Amino acid sequence: MQQEVSPGGMKTISQFCADNGCSRSFAYIEHRAGRLTFTKLGRATRIKLEDEQAWRDSLPVVTVEAA
Repeated sequence: MQQEVSPGGMKTISQFCADNGCSRSFAYIEHRAGRLTFTKLGRATRIKLEDEQAWRDSLPVVTVEAA
């Protein structure tokens, strides 16, 4: 379920994780690997919606072939 987005089209890391079914540690792993961009606003860390979409678009597509 999509949560409310912060002003300016950004999500908190918790919102990102809830929307994408991942843990905070996984989000940080993706960030350190250069696949997910974080934006600092003072002490707060946010993820821009367009950065989230770019991350989603970069994920591999898994297909299951019929046996």
